[in-house]
Amino acid sequence: MHANKTKYFIFLTVFLAEFSFFFALPLLGKTPALSASSVSACLAGAVILESLLMLTSTGYLERFSRRTLICASLLLRSAAFMTVFLTLSLPAWLFFFFLIAVSKSISKPFLREVLAETLSGPELKKALYTFSLCQNSAVFVAPMLAVAAMRFLFIETVLLTLVLLGVAMAVAAVPLIYAFPSNKASAGSPLAGMRAAFRGVMASTSIQRILLSSFFCFLIMGVFITATMLLDKINPDMGTYSGLFFSVVGVTICLWQGVVAKLTFLSDRYSSQIIMIGGTLSSAYLLGSVSVAIAALVAYSIYESVIIPELYFKATLIPSGIPASVLFSYILIVSNAGEAFGSWITGFAITHMADHIPLFIFITVFCSAMISSLCLITAYRKEVPSL
Repeated sequence: MHANKTKYFIFLTVFLAEFSFFFALPLLGKTPALSASSVSACLAGAVILESLLMLTSTGYLERFSRRTLICASLLLRSAAFMTVFLTLSLPAWLFFFFLIAVSKSISKPFLREVLAETLSGPELKKALYTFSLCQNSAVFVAPMLAVAAMRFLFIETVLLTLVLLGVAMAVAAVPLIYAFPSNKASAGSPLAGMRAAFRGVMASTSIQRILLSSFFCFLIMGVFITATMLLDKINPDMGTYSGLFFSVVGVTICLWQGVVAKLTFLSDRYSSQIIMIGGTLSSAYLLGSVSVAIAALVAYSIYESVIIPELYFKATLIPSGIPASVLFSYILIVSNAGEAFGSWITGFAITHMADHIPLFIFITVFCSAMISSLCLITAYRKEVPSL
């Protein structure tokens, strides 16, 4: 019973973590005193700071109680929302994104570790799918609620609710989250932790393949997000469908992880086949009509829905001296780098070779899907018995 309460608490925590960031974006964009450059600086700075903090501090934070870390993360998030509740000035937004970046860098590597310590086997695998579902559903729900809150003038109520909810969850975390994991490793300075983790990564072929798979998986995500945002510049006839395309991805991911993953348990073999087929089919995006684009986006959504939980699940199976939280932070950092690189090369291609973007997407996505699939398949083979 206690394990179930902890599991559901983690699901709610990760939902609110993603919700916090994406709920703030429409409000940020509508703040009259902020220029476009200020908005982009806030977003880019938050992602960069989060990655740097995970890279430098996760090994050091190993020494602290998981209960303390989760509580601190939740309280920092409440403080962030209290800041923008009081004022929507540029300094307030900078402080908001600073606190959110620190909060996410503290909690992200350890939330999955808590799941891995609490559950195992098929139950852990399904929990990781639900974890991913909570993230994706928050990305889908938060902007819509933010737009509705601004339109019907209850934005302050939502902000205050988020402040109080963070405090309440920090209190609730005390009896639900354990102090230290069973395999607690000794921690050193941040620099020593980075050196030890890096040596562990370099010594393990399986971990290197997990990280490569993460990089190319999120590279594809960066390609799709950027190409869909700039669809007007690629194909003006399809530009009006940009919102529909984002909705297709959000709905498909939620249906797959919320329904299909709940009702079935896929073996490693079938998961690998779905990942490879979904990834390669998604490369047909923009090669044909709107129907072809929607079919490719559905294939991509299934690919993403399966591969991301599989990456973290397989990482928990690899024998390694690296603490789970540190390994998860490396996966998150490499994923951020892959998404950023995918966005950059797509933007560069749209600027300099707009007429060949469909072919560019086909080659980039097809090759990345093959590499990510093969790296994941060969990373570590340990079949989990089916239910």
